[in-house]
Order: sequence, then structure tokens, then C-alpha cells
Amino acid sequence: MDGQQCEFRRGDPVSWWADRDGRALDPGHPDAIERTGIIDAVCRHPADDSQIVAYLVTCRSAVAGTYLMTVRPDLGHQLTLLGVDQQPGTGEAEE
Repeated sequence: MDGQQCEFRRGDPVSWWADRDGRALDPGHPDAIERTGIIDAVCRHPADDSQIVAYLVTCRSAVAGTYLMTVRPDLGHQLTLLGVDQQPGTGEAEE
């Protein structure tokens, strides 16, 4: 994880890899689950407006319904912008 990320905006469809508890993982890790959702809010550092500290992402799950997840780049979450032809899935691993 190189720490280099572009800035995402509200409404952007994104994906990232994490374990079942939300901790950031690399895609090749055996416990990694690809999460997907839509950026709902961009949280900036109060003393430095150029620094993004978290994204609030709206996710959907067949079991949990719709929920808000905090994604923090400083904790290793690497967001990827999904293409127009890619819709966010359930946010959980497909069996």
C-alpha cells in the first residue's frame, strides 16, 4: 500500500479491500473481502482543509440492508474508483 490516492467526491462509486471487521488488507490476502459503496461524505482535517481524514461510504448488504462505513486512508484503506459500467455490489464477498 503506497499511500498515493486521488481525491474522491460525494457520489463516486468506490471499492476497497478489508477484512470482515473493516481493517484494510491487500487484495491478495486470504481474509480480504472486496467492499463497494458510494461516497456519501468527505471528512477533512479541521486544521488543514487539504488533508482528507475519512470518507463516509454508503454500502448495501443483503443481510444488513443499507449502512454507512467509515473508510480511512490513513489506516491503509486504498479506494478505487469504479467505472461507469461497474455498479457497487452488496459490499460483501460473493459466495
